[in-house]
Amino acid sequence: MPSLLLLAAGVLLLLIGVLLLAVSGIGGGKAGGIVLLGPIPIVFGGSSTKAFLAVFAALLLFFLVMAILIGGWGP
Repeated sequence: MPSLLLLAAGVLLLLIGVLLLAVSGIGGGKAGGIVLLGPIPIVFGGSSTKAFLAVFAALLLFFLVMAILIGGWGP
């Protein structure tokens, strides 16, 4: 049952991310992105606020994955 719940949460987050990308493309603003090489985020393009938020999101994701693996919640 927890696996099904995690799968549903992952699909929901994926859909939300795709929708946010689609909405942000409508404004015609500058594009940017983030590439994760292990725990090191590489941010390119966009404004400094977007870069800060991207690095913050990458670090949050990293710590959540570590908490799941170390906390024994994972497989």
